[in-house]
Amino acid sequence: MITVLLGTNPYSFERLIRQVDQIASNHSMQFYVQLGNTQLVPRFCEYDRFVERKILLQKIMESDVIVSHGGFGSIHDALVCKKPVVAVPRQPRFGESQDIQEELVRELEKDKKIIAVYDINQLYEKIQNAYAKHIDYDSRNSICNIINDFLKKML
Repeated sequence: MITVLLGTNPYSFERLIRQVDQIASNHSMQFYVQLGNTQLVPRFCEYDRFVERKILLQKIMESDVIVSHGGFGSIHDALVCKKPVVAVPRQPRFGESQDIQEELVRELEKDKKIIAVYDINQLYEKIQNAYAKHIDYDSRNSICNIINDFLKKML
């Protein structure tokens, strides 16, 4: 499963949802989307607008790949959970945000922590690349380890 995180930004991120929905319609990939304030609703993906943090972390833990907007919180949650991240920075020029998420995404890409997407048409290819990515992210946050241990006990 691929989880798509749009965060809580008050701006819509339709450019990413359009591409994810197109990929879901053309490939046998299962997507879960945390839609947030994005107005466009995907037709081929499971989605919620907002969910409790523990549910979102569970979705992240169950995922093979995370596709995220370029916000630190979503990217950090995925990396702490040792999941490969494909990050698509929101662009002010498209009305997707006021801040420039590209700066953070470029830095994390340079450090080989994430896979960045600057051309939305490359999203499918980058998701495919993410399946082979090994995550080596050190964090003192143990929440994902606790959740992972809990989920293992439930199985």
